[in-house]
Amino acid sequence: MKRMLIKQPLVTTCILIVLLAVAAMGQCGCEQVANTGPGCYTSFGMGDQISFKLVVPADYFFSCPTSTTPLITGWRVESASGNVVTRTDFCNGPIGHWLQMTWDQEDKCFAQVMPGYYGIVIETTIGEIATFVKIVSSPCCCGMAPRLCSIPCVPAPAMPYIEIVHPAGWSPCCRP
Repeated sequence: MKRMLIKQPLVTTCILIVLLAVAAMGQCGCEQVANTGPGCYTSFGMGDQISFKLVVPADYFFSCPTSTTPLITGWRVESASGNVVTRTDFCNGPIGHWLQMTWDQEDKCFAQVMPGYYGIVIETTIGEIATFVKIVSSPCCCGMAPRLCSIPCVPAPAMPYIEIVHPAGWSPCCRP
């Protein structure tokens, strides 16, 4: 009789732990669905400011002796369907590539954009350079904020690229 009393609470506890773990993964974990967006992106919660800057690696200037420093003429954000969501032009002439820019996730009419994929395009004197972000709605999940999963973009060697500037202390919660 003693053995039966010990096994029953242990089995019940194990079943309870497994059920809670499955529920937590289903509600709070990384997305396990097929990615229908771009191959790489950085995720942000709705309403987060997205800061970014153009990076021109030193080897860009060594790859071709006639390389000129790219200057920024403006930037825009495009929806997944290619529509321009917002745009900033530098009408007083190009600006150096050291500039840090910020998008507040608002469209041209100052409304919060919907969750989904967006392209950030920096227009320069040498052409356009792009990267992608994913806006994720921020539902309450098990009393915790949802984890933001990102697939980092790997820049081409010796080519300018867009760096997403994260606030101090930021770290990705998971990577698929």
